[in-house]
Amino acid sequence: TNSSIVKVLTIGTGYSGNIQWQRSTDLGVTYNDIAGETSQSYTITNPVVGANYYRAKFSNGCTEVIGATKIVYYNDCGNVGGNAEGGTVIKAVVKSSFAVAAYPNPYSENFNLSLTTTSEDSVGVVIYDMTGRLIDQREVKADEVSTLQIGDRYPSGVYNVIVTQGSEVKTLRVIKR
Repeated sequence: TNSSIVKVLTIGTGYSGNIQWQRSTDLGVTYNDIAGETSQSYTITNPVVGANYYRAKFSNGCTEVIGATKIVYYNDCGNVGGNAEGGTVIKAVVKSSFAVAAYPNPYSENFNLSLTTTSEDSVGVVIYDMTGRLIDQREVKADEVSTLQIGDRYPSGVYNVIVTQGSEVKTLRVIKR
């Protein structure tokens, strides 16, 4: 690859705990730790032409959470001039992502949502019980999602949580003990 193309994946501020960057070489089916990559930022090295899959694993001693997958595409643009060595120029395109996780799950008192997004649009959170009855509905700013504590007044059971932002929609299932 052309070493002049540098892509850095960075975790936002506010996280405390351990970070381990991971890479998948089988289209995101399995991930392996990237040796020594435990800081807030990871500079991509040795990408392959096509899709490259990366994510971060977070742990604080009690809980482990897997971050959203970031897919970085590298295209082989051939020798288009501009490369002083006369080699292949690699162009990177980062696909935006939207991911949501609920934790802890199952829960006994309340659960939280972890949102990964590149958008600042407001986020809708709608919760239904298993009979399809609307239990809760909220709209918050994207940076406020992590402060929501949901489900403390729900009876034990299984709930569908639908999180929307613009045209993005994710459905999660949570269980209250």
